[in-house]
Amino acid sequence: MMEVATFALAGFVTGIFSGALGVGGALLATPLIRFLGVGAYLAIGTTVPVMLPTTITGAYTYHREKLVDFRAAVWTAASGVAFVVVGALSTRHIDRGGGHALMLITAVVLFFSGMRLLPSRSKIVEPAEPIRSIPAFLAIGAVSGFLSGLLGVGGGIIMVPAFISLMRLPTKTALGTSLAVITLTVIPNVIAQSFAAPCLSISSCGNIDWTVALPLSIGVIPGARLGAKLSIRAPERALRIVMVIAITSIALVYAWREIAELSSL
Repeated sequence: MMEVATFALAGFVTGIFSGALGVGGALLATPLIRFLGVGAYLAIGTTVPVMLPTTITGAYTYHREKLVDFRAAVWTAASGVAFVVVGALSTRHIDRGGGHALMLITAVVLFFSGMRLLPSRSKIVEPAEPIRSIPAFLAIGAVSGFLSGLLGVGGGIIMVPAFISLMRLPTKTALGTSLAVITLTVIPNVIAQSFAAPCLSISSCGNIDWTVALPLSIGVIPGARLGAKLSIRAPERALRIVMVIAITSIALVYAWREIAELSSL
């Protein structure tokens, strides 16, 4: 019972992080359940189904505030759906060393994605006209989708910085749009993660351990709603700074944890 409560609490914290930063939640959930003793491959896949209630809750909250760009979401998801399956089925083929290399790659991606969001010293001014390039949205979807499937993350760590710095979407619109895209790509990701390896039991198929995924899912819904509301009300510069600190800090702790495990082998 204590273990279920611990995973539910981890889900709540993950939900806040997801709703506030426009990511699927696995960005934080994966290292959290690794710290709680879940294996590397299972940590990659188990957090994927948790993203569905997280992103639906967060995206709906942003949508109510008119902070979702549906044109951007549809074109990004169009390529993301295909590439998320490719990434998920590649997980165990790319890294045959127990998943540690994929964990370290995740940490590097986290760190540089976070640093790209660092605001300048001058006042942040949102651009009046976002870029509406369909090929660019498709490219962002392909890259974020592949990494989402490969690393078990929502893809927001790629989409949010790309939407802001490349496509010139306002920050809060980038967050809401990212959550909308992840909502569309989660189900094919779950299916692919389930077939990434043989089923060991009824509760553990492929890269997903449902005994961990279900309590995580219970906690993420109220957390995602709270996180989205906090983000919508936050000042622009403060939101950017919090995003940078949160993402880069997790990346460094994440990398340290995996390097420590590798050095002990």
